[in-house]
Formats: sequence, structure tokens, C-alpha cells
Amino acid sequence: ALKNRNDLFALFPHEYPSLIARLERHRDHVRGLSPGNEPKLEWVIDLVQNARRRSAEQRLDDAVARLYRAIEALAQVVLREKHGILNTRAVTLDQLPQTLRDEWASRARDGRTFMLGLQDAYRVLRELADPVGQCFDDARLAAAEGSPLVARNNSILAHGFQPVGENAYKQLHDAAKRLLQALGADVPEDTGEVDSWSLPAPGRRLGPSAGAG
Repeated sequence: ALKNRNDLFALFPHEYPSLIARLERHRDHVRGLSPGNEPKLEWVIDLVQNARRRSAEQRLDDAVARLYRAIEALAQVVLREKHGILNTRAVTLDQLPQTLRDEWASRARDGRTFMLGLQDAYRVLRELADPVGQCFDDARLAAAEGSPLVARNNSILAHGFQPVGENAYKQLHDAAKRLLQALGADVPEDTGEVDSWSLPAPGRRLGPSAGAG
């Protein structure tokens, strides 16, 4: 294990300054992800970046599964932080906009609470006139046909056997990015540094007899 900066310098003398800066960024990033059990904005952004890395490895089913969860979690974050719906697994009718109460009354478990799935959560946001809900519609994520979310539902990681294609991944990635921007989130650009969490390979060290004739 690397115990201190001297170890890093010994192993990576040329990369040391940039490596230290990168590790410090990752340390701060992980600290922001750690506390709590409920979804948070930092988790959503991290999932999108994780999906980029899976895509670069051509693991598109895995990438799309992460984007799906990121989009679902984003709705949960917005509902909790902006509209006081703390738990989408136990929503009461009086927490809903008036336009949905009569329509969804029969869905309540025991006549009291019900769960909001991904589409339901964004429907609530749309009825609340939240820009994230409108962006979900504009990105055609609510469409019965043609939504990039269908690719996830048909994949082997969800309910089907159809492999995810590059186009479906790109559409869903762009949609996730638009949703984050609608919230005003700072979305890191895709710089192509998909392996930025990995340490570089240490340089080959020459033994005492290296170079001897």
C-alpha cells in the first residue's frame, strides 16, 4: 500500500505533481459522496461519469443502467430538495399537486401511500411546473415510443435480451446531461480521461547491471 507521498514520488517521479493534484481532487470528490443514504446531486453526477467510463470499455448495457439510475435519482433529489417529497417510496396524496390527486387516488396502498417510479416522479415534476420535469419531456424521455429509456428496459440488465447500441447510450447520456443543466448543476465535460481513477504504470527501473555489455 502507498502510505505517504514519498512512496508516490519513488514510484512515479515524473508524474508526481499531476498525480498528487488528481488524487486530491478524487479525495474531495469521494468525501462529497460518502455521508447519508438518500440520493444526492453528487451521486447523480458521479453515476454519469461512471457511465462514461463503462462506455469507453464498450460495456454499453452497464453504462445505460447507470444513466437510468442517475436520471431516476435526479428526480428524487429534486422532489426532496425543492418540493418537500422526502421519500418517493412512500408518497401521500396530499404531497401531490392537485392535478394528480384524483387521477392517482386509487393507486394508493392501503388508501394512504404509494411509490413513484421514474416516469411518475417526472410526471409530478412536470405538474409542479419544475423545469427539470419539462426538460424530461423535451428530451422525449416520457415518450411511449422512441425514448432512449426503452433501450435500458429491453436490455439484459433489466427486462429483456436486446443489447444496447452506441446510439442509445449517446441519447441517454445527452438527456442526463440536459436534465442536470436544467437543475443548474455544473456538469463536468467528457474529456476522454476515462482512466483518471487509475494510477499510471510505474516506470521500469534498471537493475545494477542494466546496460552492462
